[in-house]
Amino acid sequence: MTERQFRGTAEHYAAHRIPYPRALFGHLLRLVPGRQRLLDLACGTGELAIPLSERFGEVVAVDLEPDMVAAGMRKAPGLTWIVAAAEELLFEPGTLDLVTVGNAFHRLDRALVAARARTWLKPGGAIAVVNTDSVWRGTEPWQRTAVEIVAKWRPQVAPAKRASHEKVLRSAGFADVEERLFHVPHVWSVDGFIGYLYSTSVVSKAALGANAGAFERELRAALTGTLRETARFSCLTGYCR
Repeated sequence: MTERQFRGTAEHYAAHRIPYPRALFGHLLRLVPGRQRLLDLACGTGELAIPLSERFGEVVAVDLEPDMVAAGMRKAPGLTWIVAAAEELLFEPGTLDLVTVGNAFHRLDRALVAARARTWLKPGGAIAVVNTDSVWRGTEPWQRTAVEIVAKWRPQVAPAKRASHEKVLRSAGFADVEERLFHVPHVWSVDGFIGYLYSTSVVSKAALGANAGAFERELRAALTGTLRETARFSCLTGYCR
C-alpha cells in the first residue's frame, strides 16, 4: 500500500465501521495456542488489534495513515502503534504468533506481505485475512439504491483479474488454508451509514471534494428510516508449518 487513500477518514472509520463479531474473535483466538505477540497490518483505528490485545502479551498495530494510528493510540495507548507501509516492515524471523489483516489485504502487495509474514511467524503460527462483505454486494433495496448513488458520484473501475487471497497464501507456503464465514444482523441509521461511506477510500470527503455536499443530500433524500442488513464477514487463515 503506497498511497494514503484513507487520508482524513479516521474519525468516520472509528465511529462507523461495523464491529467484527464476537464469534470471529473467538475463532482467531483458537487459531494459535501461544499468544505472546500479534501483528495487525493495515490496522485502521484498531478494530481487530484492540479487542485481541486483551489476550496477547504484545500487540503491534501498523497503518500507513498517521491519523488512523493516532486515533487508535488514543483508544489503546498500551499497544505498540507504528505508522508504516506493511511492505516496509522488518521483523525477526519466528517472533510472531499471529498476523492479521482486516479489510485491507487487497490493497497490499499480497505476495510480498504473505511471504514475509510466513518468515515472521513461529512454527504453528497463523495468518488471518479478515474481510467484510459490505453494502456493495448487499441485496436489500436500500443497498442497491446506495450503490447506484455511489456509482454516480464515484464511478467504479472494474477490478483487474488477480489471484484469489487463498492462492496467494498457498503460494507463500501457508498450510491448511481455509475460510470461515460469520453472519450478523446490523441496523444502520442514515447518519451512521453516511458516516461509514465517508470512512471508505471510494467516497471519502477527500475523494469527493466539492461534491461531498451534493452526494450527501442525494443519499439523505433516497434513504430513510432504519437500514437493515445481514453483515457478512469472512476469515481466511493459513498456518506456518
